[in-house]
Amino acid sequence: MGALACTSCGEANGELELRCRVCGNALATNSYVTPHAERPVVAEPALPTVERRHYDIEGEHARGGIGRVLRAQDRRLGRPVALKELQRTDGEAAARFFREAAITARLQHPGVVPVYEAGR
Repeated sequence: MGALACTSCGEANGELELRCRVCGNALATNSYVTPHAERPVVAEPALPTVERRHYDIEGEHARGGIGRVLRAQDRRLGRPVALKELQRTDGEAAARFFREAAITARLQHPGVVPVYEAGR
């Protein structure tokens, strides 16, 4: 994995950092110190298995480059949820999927869908 370069001071920051640890500037996720093509694919920590029986799948909502989003009901809490499923099996897609889930789970904003659970 590469490090995120701060566009303000140039400091290399961790990939999951939202702000520069030196100057506090918001980091852009496309400002890697090492170009994307040269970054080695490193296995991310394994996500726990999510029990599919906890959800009633209602249908597909959308499809993207590496996955799809399903409309579902959480049986445990009785609420509607969206499930994002990885469709590609290559290592780069899995690493990207994990990074997206980890970063999104840390965000709290009315315009960002909250992450309640991450797994495989």
